[in-house]
Amino acid sequence: MDYTIKLTAEQLNIVGIGLGELPFKVAQPVMAAINGQIASQLTESDPKAAQAKPKK
Repeated sequence: MDYTIKLTAEQLNIVGIGLGELPFKVAQPVMAAINGQIASQLTESDPKAAQAKPKK
């Protein structure tokens, strides 16, 4: 099942910090999925913005 949630940039940063506290092998797949979704949304809204690297 897929879920859609809306977060502010600040909230997403907090999630990223929390994931950074977990072991890499646990956090990496989640961060990859989040970053992929962010890149996809940026591509849809502004193709040039997708070329910029998301903040970690």
